Amino acid sequence: MPKTYQPKRRALDPCPFEEVLALVGGKWKARILHALWWAPLRFAELRRSVGTISQQVLSAQLAALIAHQLVEREQEVGVYRLTAQGASLLTALMPAALWGDRRIRERGETPRPLAPP
Repeated sequence: MPKTYQPKRRALDPCPFEEVLALVGGKWKARILHALWWAPLRFAELRRSVGTISQQVLSAQLAALIAHQLVEREQEVGVYRLTAQGASLLTALMPAALWGDRRIRERGETPRPLAPP
């Protein structure tokens, strides 16, 4: 009889911190959400405001954010905007962003501003 894979430990229980980090983790997702915090943007505007992101990567990240229901695309006018869930996530993350801003400044670096791009 063939052996079946048996994990050495059971899966971890769902963790609220890991849930948030999974949604915004990576190089671009937090920046995309932050740019959309200020206003709905067309693809090209969003790309300029986020930084040196390729079209392919931006498309993939937007698709992931749409799948997680944090961003939506308004088909008629071609803009991306935060959903209510995305806006509530950003509202919750703003205190953490301010903490990060202070930490970056303490290292003597200049953070990307928390103002409209």
